[in-house]
Amino acid sequence: MISTDGTSTLWSFGDSWGVGWNLPEHHQNYSEVLSEKLNMPLCNHSEAGISLGEIAHNFVRKSSGISQDDLVLVTVPPDSRWYKPSEHPIDVLKPIYSTDPEYQKFVELIHGNTYWFTWHHSLFLS
Repeated sequence: MISTDGTSTLWSFGDSWGVGWNLPEHHQNYSEVLSEKLNMPLCNHSEAGISLGEIAHNFVRKSSGISQDDLVLVTVPPDSRWYKPSEHPIDVLKPIYSTDPEYQKFVELIHGNTYWFTWHHSLFLS
């Protein structure tokens, strides 16, 4: 059972919406507002511009710290961002945006379309 006495934690995983990117100065993002309303400490692991695959990866990497009494929010990006391994350690991913030259090559390689992204996003959500 979720406790609102400060013993349960609110975890937030998402993209720029979870971060509150582009909000006016001194405005709270929705995770901060909910944390305050529920009287729960917040662990916000949202990052601007990341894909749902990266969000799922971040969740898996942090999941050992999440207890059954905690509340988890996931912001689902509204588009078809994707990712690839970065030059950094193996557990770091790098976003690929539709404006990147390699994006079109990637879509052609997988014979992808909007449905392909919707399908894989549904798998991540599952």
